[in-house]
Amino acid sequence: MMKRLLSELCRPIALLMMTTCMPHLSAQVSVEEVFIKAPVSVLPTIDTNTRLDMVDYFKGGMTTDSPTTLNGAARVTALDNRHIEFLTSDNGRIAMWPVKYGKDSVTVVVKTVDIPASDSRVELYGWPEWRLIDSGDCGVIADWVIDPARKEGRVEDVENALGFMTATASFDPASGKITYVPTVAGVITEAEFEKVAPYVQKSRTFKLKPGKGIVPEK
Repeated sequence: MMKRLLSELCRPIALLMMTTCMPHLSAQVSVEEVFIKAPVSVLPTIDTNTRLDMVDYFKGGMTTDSPTTLNGAARVTALDNRHIEFLTSDNGRIAMWPVKYGKDSVTVVVKTVDIPASDSRVELYGWPEWRLIDSGDCGVIADWVIDPARKEGRVEDVENALGFMTATASFDPASGKITYVPTVAGVITEAEFEKVAPYVQKSRTFKLKPGKGIVPEK
C-alpha cells in the first residue's frame, strides 16, 4: 500500500519533468516517455494513468492486467532502454521504438492484430508532435510474388489461392530495417498454400529513410 501511495504521489512530478524536458530532446528519447505521451489517436483505449500503472507493474515484476476504455486487458510485456512492447487486448499488441531519423527523433510503432492470423501495420511518427510521417502494412499479394514467377505469369494463380495477404512486422533499431514475414498460411488450408508457396517471398524488408519515410529495401 505504501509503495502504491508513493508511486501515485511521484507521478505528477514525473509528468512535469517529461514536459519540461521536451524542448531539449536529442535523438535518444526515453522509451517510457514515448509510451506515456502517445496521443489518443495512437493509443485510443489506454489512458495516461493506466499506462503509468502498466509500467509500474512491469518494473515490479508483476503480470497484472490493466483495464482499457473498452473493458479489455492491457499489459507491458517487454521494456528496455530501446523499446516497449505491450498487449492492448486479447488479440492486439503494440511495440514502440524511439529512434534517430536524420537530425530528428521519431517513433516507430508496430501494431499487430492476431486474428484470424497475425497481421501488422507499421507507423512512423515525428517527435514530439506525433505527426504521422508514414505508415504501411504488408502490401498486396502481387508485391510478394517472386520475380521468376511474375515472368511466368503466376501472379493471378497466387492471388486466387491466397485471397489476401497477412504478415507480421519486426523492427531492428540498429539497422533501421523493418521485416515482414507472411502469416497467410494460417488462414487458408495447408494444401492450398503449398501450391503457391514456392512463388511467394519468405520475407520483405523495408528501411527508414529520412525525407522518404518507410521505403522498400532494394
